[in-house]
Amino acid sequence: MMRLFLDFAMTEALKNNTLQPYTTAMSEAAAELITGMELDDESLEDG
Repeated sequence: MMRLFLDFAMTEALKNNTLQPYTTAMSEAAAELITGMELDDESLEDG
């Protein structure tokens, strides 16, 4: 079942030729956006 879903998703994604490779520059830009951010996970506090 998962194979069918992944095949469908890939077919849909390739229809418009809008996929772009995830580059090092994209990764660095994302890292800059979250630098210094801290997550507040309430689920861990409640135990």
